[in-house]
Amino acid sequence: MNDLSQIVRHVLQIFGPDRLMWGSDWPVVNLQSDYGSWLSWASQELGDLASYDRRKIFYETASRFYQAAPV
Repeated sequence: MNDLSQIVRHVLQIFGPDRLMWGSDWPVVNLQSDYGSWLSWASQELGDLASYDRRKIFYETASRFYQAAPV
């Protein structure tokens, strides 16, 4: 997934964590991987970000976009 790492870094640099959201791509992810592996990879890939930026990408951006109630 090295190519994907480069893409993630590029879009993070261009758009920033306020405009990115993680997606599970379920059930399509099951064609090449599984949900747990994909989430683990994404969490590791973004592990060097500040916790508030990871929270934006994994929760707040989607919550704001879909106007979901806070958890």
